[in-house]
Amino acid sequence: MFRKTGIGILILLCIFAVFMTAGCGTRNPSEQEQKKYTIGVLVKAMNSQHWMEMRSGIQDAALRYQADIILLYPEDETKIEQQRIMFYDLLESEPDAILFAPCDSDHCKDLIERAEEKNIKVFALDTRARDVELAYIGADNYRIGQLAAQQFNRLLKAGDQIGVITGVKTQMSHIERVQGFLDQIEKDGRLKVEQIRYADSDFKQSMRETAALLTEYPSLAGIFCTSAVMGLGAMEECRAEFLSYNIDIIAVDTQDDALSAVRNGMIQGLVTQDGYEVGYKAVETAVKSLSGQSVPMNTYVDTKMLTRINIDEFMNNYLERGGEND
Repeated sequence: MFRKTGIGILILLCIFAVFMTAGCGTRNPSEQEQKKYTIGVLVKAMNSQHWMEMRSGIQDAALRYQADIILLYPEDETKIEQQRIMFYDLLESEPDAILFAPCDSDHCKDLIERAEEKNIKVFALDTRARDVELAYIGADNYRIGQLAAQQFNRLLKAGDQIGVITGVKTQMSHIERVQGFLDQIEKDGRLKVEQIRYADSDFKQSMRETAALLTEYPSLAGIFCTSAVMGLGAMEECRAEFLSYNIDIIAVDTQDDALSAVRNGMIQGLVTQDGYEVGYKAVETAVKSLSGQSVPMNTYVDTKMLTRINIDEFMNNYLERGGEND
């Protein structure tokens, strides 16, 4: 079943509908009586493995909970106005709930108020809103920043210089990671953060920002990147400058190329956040809330620091999980 919306270009609209058929076997009474909901999902992009894994989690949860899903996203995470238009268009479809990962966390209130006028529940997915309080499903991003800082304290000697490369300035996921990182570095008091640069979660921009850091701070010992894409960009620039083994890089997200970089020692730490789990739990939370159940204000997924020491064990479990979801 497919439903059209008013947006023409640069939107992928996916609706996953599940119907009971004779070939599906017998369902138990609770499944037969479960009300079917339509859930709108508006994320920041679909240009990295993190978002594609999240889409898979959303799809699987939609099958499990018999939900119709409308999935939209802009070209990339910087397309704030494009995403706002999509939000209004999504409201016209009148879903029962919306899962929203804002490109701009500072200007969500008017969108949420419009949804409330239509009696549509909105949940923050992956990234919080800053100007309105919403139930949130995703990683504890402040904790991610703390984990990264703690790993640098294990890797580097007292007095070493660190740079930070982060994403869009107005996105709470990156803001919280940076703040957790800075607070932990200050608390430990061993290392010095020299500069924060913004790469908008873009690989090539991260390369350019890394080059600028290395030029300004030739003694730099480490770089914290608040996404895997930016971490890979920093890694590539360090490799181009023949500094791969002189500068420690720590990044965030769970994706194959970043995991391989940890295994081969090109990235010294990767804080996992499972996009699949975020997507699955988000749909699960929305359905529970729509069904009248109480849901927490924060539903966190697991986060873990991966290094060469524990990467193989993690990869084995990760690949097994991937096979189950095929």
